[in-house]
Amino acid sequence: MGWVSKLFSKVGVNLVGTVGKVLDDLFTSDEELARRRVEYLAGGVWQSFFSDESMVVRDYRVFVCAQRPLPESGRPRETDIEHLDRLRSGLVGTYQSLGLQTKRIGPEAFINLLDTILNPRKLRTEQLRWQEDLELREQVMDGDTSVFVGAKGLLFENCDEARDVRCFTVREYPQAWAGWLAADLIGDFMNNNRRISCPFLTTVTVHFPDQVQASATAKTKSMRATQMADSDAGKHVPSWADKKREWQFVAQKLEQGHTLARVNYQTVLFAPKGRGNECEQELLGVYSNA
Repeated sequence: MGWVSKLFSKVGVNLVGTVGKVLDDLFTSDEELARRRVEYLAGGVWQSFFSDESMVVRDYRVFVCAQRPLPESGRPRETDIEHLDRLRSGLVGTYQSLGLQTKRIGPEAFINLLDTILNPRKLRTEQLRWQEDLELREQVMDGDTSVFVGAKGLLFENCDEARDVRCFTVREYPQAWAGWLAADLIGDFMNNNRRISCPFLTTVTVHFPDQVQASATAKTKSMRATQMADSDAGKHVPSWADKKREWQFVAQKLEQGHTLARVNYQTVLFAPKGRGNECEQELLGVYSNA
């Protein structure tokens, strides 16, 4: 019976050791659990958690920027700064009335935002500090980041990380568009096939040109479009009649006191290297079904 007692003793020691290891793995520190969560969620920033559907980490933010042309001296005047301050206060008041919270972006936050966009990394571990004696372009770009220009887009490389950057703009705007439909352009919450599985940046630029010159240009183009549409050749070109109606509408609105503006819409994809074509097809699918 001696060998039996030795056997059970050895098994008991191994069992206690195994249970102790399991308990050690379960009762880890809060810092260790937080680190593991961050590492897991960071993996869903640049690619989906699942192979059969698009499920990534999203933190949508809206940035509103405004600028005025500089005078010939190259330095802003006090009136220009006061105008921008009033504009910002008006926008903040509008957003607060809608129940939206706003935050003013300072130089350091602006630099760190551009650093996240332009310098590919798995996870940012430190914040950049704004240096007043250096230009912004010198503080934003990392010395280890390389930019390569290709046929379909750009390639940002930093050490072992690389991003396939592709830019898209609008080729043809719809005749009518409801503003609330813009929510579908960031991806569908329920439909797995209508999501973009990589980070992206959407920009809308509104430019207000010199209204006197813009009004004169609009009237000239309206007259020219009318001549072309009413000519003998215009009867066989339906698009000339459409341009005539469009420029007549613009000229009429300007006479009523409306302001002419130019709008540019653009979306930029930041796909992991090798997944640019896949993410491009996802983007085209989202916009074609919106």
